[in-house]
Amino acid sequence: MDKEIRTKLRQLMERFLQQSSLKYTIDEEGDFRVFFKVEEIPAYVQVVLMAAGTHGEILSIVSRFETPHFLLAEEDALVLANNWNIENRWPRIYWLDGNFYGDFHLDVECGLPSAFVHHTLRRLLSAILQFLLYIGNQAGDKG
Repeated sequence: MDKEIRTKLRQLMERFLQQSSLKYTIDEEGDFRVFFKVEEIPAYVQVVLMAAGTHGEILSIVSRFETPHFLLAEEDALVLANNWNIENRWPRIYWLDGNFYGDFHLDVECGLPSAFVHHTLRRLLSAILQFLLYIGNQAGDKG
């Protein structure tokens, strides 16, 4: 049973990525890695989709936003992250070691309807891209 949850969740994530025509890689732990870049913004984001938890019962999406062409003061970055978190439910954004990170975790042990997983992943990836645009716009306002 334990392996079934992890296997099914990974299958649903991979099916979503394939149907969305997103380019991705699979790392040594079986997690899916997707990279996004928006041409108008000097930043990109790496997103990791994984079946976490002891039994793979947690749908986890973690993102790291790389901002190589502009630097934000830590105080500005923290304010930006706080403002995002006040206005948006997900992903939760935090600032660590000069980068923004976003995360979302959902316990799916009670069931994995394919349509629900697909909808959740689509909404989360869209919100991650919205945050990328948000930091680009905020940095542009500062520069």
